[in-house]
Amino acid sequence: MKKLSAIFLVLGISGFLLSGCIISSGGSPCDGITCDNFGTCIEVGGDAECTCDNGYKNDGPLHCVAAGSSIDLDWSFGPGGRSCDDAYVDKVRVQMFSGNTEILNQEVACSNGGAVIDAVEDGTYSIDLTGLSAAGDEWYTTTEDVTVSGQNVELGTVILTPTGPGDMKFVWEFGAGLDCTAAGVSRVRVEVYDSNSNLEFEADPVPHCDELGASITNFALGTWNLVLEGICDSDLSVGYKLDANLVIAHPDDNDYGTVTLEDVGGCQ
Repeated sequence: MKKLSAIFLVLGISGFLLSGCIISSGGSPCDGITCDNFGTCIEVGGDAECTCDNGYKNDGPLHCVAAGSSIDLDWSFGPGGRSCDDAYVDKVRVQMFSGNTEILNQEVACSNGGAVIDAVEDGTYSIDLTGLSAAGDEWYTTTEDVTVSGQNVELGTVILTPTGPGDMKFVWEFGAGLDCTAAGVSRVRVEVYDSNSNLEFEADPVPHCDELGASITNFALGTWNLVLEGICDSDLSVGYKLDANLVIAHPDDNDYGTVTLEDVGGCQ
């Protein structure tokens, strides 16, 4: 899990890079030891040791890091506690505020599963989490308030909620890759049902087949039952049909590509 430093993030990293553990032959054990610029090196029994400044603590004998507690959290995406892959989230932006002051802003790979915010001083904070698509779209978000008082905090799994509804987008074909003319289909009836088989959407008027597809907007994220019926030119019977469950996983377009209506009698 990715560790984040809430305080002195950049200074801590640069200090680490400047630290050295190589003691030159014949010199003091403290030669080259910077204590990350947050302490003083002293010789103890022939070995180097860092005495850290106020507000810092030892991270091993030769390093000093900001003192404080840690905040540990995991994430998933609602509804249903989806994984990063299922929600199409690439990164999570982690921001932490003390009042109106931002003290941390960092993007973490969603696949890390969560984050550990280190070196947090006692106080009350708000943590904003934003789930970002690969293109940088803000698809999920939440805010957690947390109080740190002398000990580490385990927030557990935080569920980010969608920033808006989603859309279904698809094109159609028939049987073994037939187009409208070859299949003899004039119109395609489009219906969407919820998990209790209640009709939630019906395209009206019924789309002409040569519209080649449909985009259905403003649906809550979740699983929906899509029913498409290909109406025959000849007698207006249903010659082709699709009855499938589709998951609207994220806000904006959920593009299902080409869906195939199977032959249920065909069109004569």
